[in-house]
Amino acid sequence: MADTKFPTAPHALDLAIEGMTCAACSARLEKQLNQLPSVKAAVNLATENARIHYDPGQVSPQRIAEAVDKTGFAVAPRRIELAISGMTCASCSARIEKQLNKLPGVQASVNLATEIATVNAPGWLDVADIIRTVEKTGYGAEEISAAAREQEKARKAARYRKDVTIFVGAALLTLPLLLQMGGMLRGGHEEWLPLWLQWLLATPVQFIAGWRFYRGAYNALRGGGANMDVPISAALILSLGLSLYQTVQHGAHNYFDAAVMLTFLLLVGRYLDYRLRSRAQGAARHL
Repeated sequence: MADTKFPTAPHALDLAIEGMTCAACSARLEKQLNQLPSVKAAVNLATENARIHYDPGQVSPQRIAEAVDKTGFAVAPRRIELAISGMTCASCSARIEKQLNKLPGVQASVNLATEIATVNAPGWLDVADIIRTVEKTGYGAEEISAAAREQEKARKAARYRKDVTIFVGAALLTLPLLLQMGGMLRGGHEEWLPLWLQWLLATPVQFIAGWRFYRGAYNALRGGGANMDVPISAALILSLGLSLYQTVQHGAHNYFDAAVMLTFLLLVGRYLDYRLRSRAQGAARHL
C-alpha cells in the first residue's frame, strides 16, 4: 500500500493491535515500530494498544500500520459514529457519504433521518481526518460518545425551542399578508396594507426565519455541490428583489405577500420534517 498524505496529520496515534500473545510479541512490535523514522512507540500487551508519537512529515499513519502487518500482527479496524449537522435533504447525505467513501479503506453510510454517519475505517485512520472530510464538504461532524450523546440531545432540544420561537414569530408576521391575499382570492385586487408595511413584514421573515435556507445553500455551494436550499434561496431572493424593484419603480404590483407565504410554507415543511426525524431517532435509540 502507498502512503496516504493528510493535510494536517496528528502527531500521536493510538492503535488497537490484534494477534499479540505474550510479552515477547509486544516487545518485538515495539522494536520494529521504533525503527521507523521519527517514531517513538510504546506497546502495552495488557490493553493490546500501541501509543505512537511521530513526525507526520517523515512517516504516515498508513506506513506505521504496514509495519505492524509486516511484524505479524494486525491493526484492528474501528467503527465510528458521527453526529452530522447541516443536512437538509437526501443529496446532502449522499454527498457526505460519497466523500467519506473516498478515504482509503473507509466504508461509510449516512442516515438523513437520524443525522448519523456510520463509518467503518482502518484502525490507523484518525477520527480528526474523517471529521475534516465532512467539514470540507460543507457540514458539521462530531464523534458520538456517551457524553456527546447527551450534549447532542441538549443541543437539539435548544435548537427545537429556538425554531419554534422563530416559527411563531414568522406566523404572526405572515398573517396580515395572508389576510390581504385572501381578499384577492375573492376577486379584489386592492392592497389594504401600505407598501412600506409590507416590506417591514416581509424582511424579517425572509432574512431571519428564512436564514436557514440561505445558510444551507451557501454550505452546499462551498462544498462544491447543490441541494434543495439552492433553488429555494434563489426563489426567495428573486421574489423579494422583484418586489423591491416594482415598489421603487412603479409603487405597485409587488410580491411581498407571495415571498412571505413561500418562506412560511417552507418553514412549515421543515418543522414537520424535523418532527418526523426526531420520532425516527427516538425509535432508533429505543431499538
